[in-house]
Amino acid sequence: MWVAAALAVGGWAASEADRAAARAALVEGVSAIDAPGGGVPGGYILIGDDVIPLAECRNYDGTTAFTAVAAFYGRGRAVLLAHPNFLSQADFLKDTKRLLQNAVSWTAKGKSAPRIAVLRDPTVARTFTALGCTNVTRLAGLVGLDAYDVLALNSIRREEIPAVLAFVEKGGGLVHGSLGWGYMYSNPNACFAESFADNRLMGAFGAIMGSTGVNRMPAGGFTTDFAALCAGTTVDDALARAERGAFGDKAVRRQVVKTLFELANGLPSGVRPDLHARLFALAARPEANAQPSPERPLDAELPLARLAVLLRKNAWLACPEKVWPADPAASVYPGLTRPGTPSVTRMVPVDLAVPRWHSTGVYAPAGQALTVRIDAAAAKLGLKVRVGSTADDLSGLAEWKRFPLVTVTLPLVKSETTFASSFGGLVYVVVPDGCAGATTVELDGGIMAPWFRLGRDTNAEFARQCAETGAPWGEIEGEDFIVTAETVGLRRVADPQWIASFWDRVLKADQELAGWETRRSPERICADVQLTAGWLHSGYPLMSHINAAHFDWAIDQASLAAGDCWGVYHEIGHNHQSRDWTPEGTGEVTVNIFTMYALETVVGADLRDARYPCGAEKARRRVAEWVKRGRRFQDWKNDYFLALEMYLRIKEAYGWDAYKKTFARYRLPGAKHPRADADIWNTFARELSATVEADMAAVLSEWSIPLSDETRSLCAKFPAAKPSLTEGLQTGAPAR
Repeated sequence: MWVAAALAVGGWAASEADRAAARAALVEGVSAIDAPGGGVPGGYILIGDDVIPLAECRNYDGTTAFTAVAAFYGRGRAVLLAHPNFLSQADFLKDTKRLLQNAVSWTAKGKSAPRIAVLRDPTVARTFTALGCTNVTRLAGLVGLDAYDVLALNSIRREEIPAVLAFVEKGGGLVHGSLGWGYMYSNPNACFAESFADNRLMGAFGAIMGSTGVNRMPAGGFTTDFAALCAGTTVDDALARAERGAFGDKAVRRQVVKTLFELANGLPSGVRPDLHARLFALAARPEANAQPSPERPLDAELPLARLAVLLRKNAWLACPEKVWPADPAASVYPGLTRPGTPSVTRMVPVDLAVPRWHSTGVYAPAGQALTVRIDAAAAKLGLKVRVGSTADDLSGLAEWKRFPLVTVTLPLVKSETTFASSFGGLVYVVVPDGCAGATTVELDGGIMAPWFRLGRDTNAEFARQCAETGAPWGEIEGEDFIVTAETVGLRRVADPQWIASFWDRVLKADQELAGWETRRSPERICADVQLTAGWLHSGYPLMSHINAAHFDWAIDQASLAAGDCWGVYHEIGHNHQSRDWTPEGTGEVTVNIFTMYALETVVGADLRDARYPCGAEKARRRVAEWVKRGRRFQDWKNDYFLALEMYLRIKEAYGWDAYKKTFARYRLPGAKHPRADADIWNTFARELSATVEADMAAVLSEWSIPLSDETRSLCAKFPAAKPSLTEGLQTGAPAR
């Protein structure tokens, strides 16, 4: 059981007995809570005297945070929950309903029919009605709060915070749901500490929320039954340990580092200035001077250096429009420009009908002012300028091999915008969806970068650009795919026209297979010294580790012609995949339909060649072993290339049209777009059967795919499928 203990940081505080009684009232009848709708909560850290932890959770690194806390504030009370779904969905999980009922009673100080005001959100109003509250009113604003006992809200604007705090301080109750990582997902270029308004509100009550999600794996939900707070869990304890240099054992060190990270990353200016002062004092110590690099990553063994880096990052993001000096870590990634390289002024035409990033052939050196000029009409379009090519923010990782965030994006709302990136990078004009026409953007202060565009440039011109440039990065751009690579690698490319044309063929093949009539914009790939996960991942842009063989192959004509680069084809496939025909457990399977299609149709590769995962002998062994183990569906899902064998056999029996036409059926007017796994499988079996005019439900059943009796009956009207589809599966019935 949690033991109340004062978090001694000064100021008025409720007594230990008050806090213990409050917690007992709030968790009465509550063993665990959970966010409905599959929501992944955030985690609170404890920064104040009167905060009361209610429900504990674990971060992905095993450290502790809290999904529910409470606090006294003046004469009022507040309960804070770490996901909006706690308040916006009446599908109560675990003991969440009881906790919310207790929260209403406690914040209303036991009134039998408290008057509940809900700020804006109708779903929150419905939830409180479902709790049994009989006097619930939804408000458009905060006028007239004195007529209510409890205020419930799921979002807050910065200008509304004083009114909410005044209401609570005078004796009102507050029940609040929020989600830090959700905000960051929607605002990836924002400074979390300064722009996430909820932390300004919650900080007054002694808690702030981190910017990452917590581990949602425990089947028992988030427990209210935990012992005294772990060492390093409160910010006061974590700071004191850091100041003494007494981090404790490995587990305690990890907790201290996590607590300090979330504090530095989420504490808004003006909230607890004493904590800010202690953070900056730690970051000013000599041991905080280390810079991240692949040779010596910043991890839990260098906590003060991580803290110093994080504070630099926050300062930059809080005011990115300044002319910032070059950061010491810029030399690691993306790298420095050659000294003495002359600056240029370049006019760049931009096709506004194509959204997302537009290359400019300009590189902004770290710490060097860049001026962007647009006309008055363009200033109203929502254009942005971006410096930097990587997509990955490493802030939440346990180690940093480079500065965690090296890109910056600014809105272009004035005729002239001048700023300097601390890290530099290739310059892009970012166009939102829904624009049309064309404009011209003037870039002044950058240097020329190697930039090959298919149909515009010659191989000789690109070779000259690579030889003369002082920029560390450049690009090869086709119609549908753009490769961003280090200049040192681009200098080895003898025929960029062939590279650009090759990747265009791959992208057109995937588009054809997916059944897309048009492409939103070209896809991109970029390399980095560290990714958020793995050596390659999908997205915009696709990301590759800078030392991955797959990325070297992406600009090597001989490797591409030989059929290498499975990994890049795979990640491109993810960008064309659809949930319509990808049930749970097959995300890494159906993507390889695209991988195989590109290899066979663009390269001319033999997919049964031994060097590929679907090689004939490998496939035979996988199937035999699976059959021997009992043909369990879960085993099928767990072995991605065993599962791929089924899809490859379908192609071998009926050709690529089996997939092209089936996928196209999902794009017809009135087509079903199932979301439940059972519906996805049943719909796929029916659509595939109709496409190839054969009973594919019987085939999928032999591969242990669970289908409904109705689907099997409907598909049985078609002729039997080709026997090669189930060859080697006829040893006993499948075990599901």
